[in-house]
Amino acid sequence: MRLPFADASLQCVVAGEVLEHLTDLPAACAELARVLAPGGTLVVDTLADTLFCRITMVRLAERLPGGPPIGIHDPALFVHPRRLRDLLAAHGVGLTLVRGLRPSAREYVRWLAYRRRNGPAGAGTAGGPAGADTVTMMLPTRSTAAVYQAVGVKGTVSAART
Repeated sequence: MRLPFADASLQCVVAGEVLEHLTDLPAACAELARVLAPGGTLVVDTLADTLFCRITMVRLAERLPGGPPIGIHDPALFVHPRRLRDLLAAHGVGLTLVRGLRPSAREYVRWLAYRRRNGPAGAGTAGGPAGADTVTMMLPTRSTAAVYQAVGVKGTVSAART
């Protein structure tokens, strides 16, 4: 994977719901760090490599109405927060915040009601929930056992750290 940006050219890189789909996580982390400028911020959110996540995201979430398509998640690609921290630290990006995320039950119910009234064809139209195709509202939680967000800054750890 090679991003179409010059080395150290971006002040902020966001990888949302991406890492858990990549087969070469070390190369992806190296590439994210390569394009990030010194002092630049990296924001990622991904699925955790835990039993809880495998049960909730693969067995349950993929079977909920409007959930992700069955089979979209390969638990072998889920990323434990410590592994992500170590991979990024090897490229000079230190994680300064790791927090769990969870879907908002209120937004999910609101989205289901909207879909029931308007059907899939109404998704994303004016007046509907933002991103009406999916449940987009995520709330912070202390547990990083399912979905988590990490924020890091390039240059906050030595590139030699393992």
